Amino acid sequence: MRIAIVGAGSLGTIIGALLTEGGQNVDLIDANEENVKALNENGAQITGFIKKHVKVNALTPEQLEDKYDIVFLLTKDDV
Repeated sequence: MRIAIVGAGSLGTIIGALLTEGGQNVDLIDANEENVKALNENGAQITGFIKKHVKVNALTPEQLEDKYDIVFLLTKDDV
């Protein structure tokens, strides 16, 4: 199963990292190229109640080529 998480901010990164750690095939998708680069180079660092470091795969929208079975949309609503 292919999973996309659109919006690799705090919640998107945590959810994506935990799903990845659980064996799921997850792409974190974010428009911020610097964030994508940092996630690919350094992985996701979760601190707080849970402390983990997980290697993740991140993409910008322009890099999308695959189809996904599940898409989580975790973006801010600018009201």
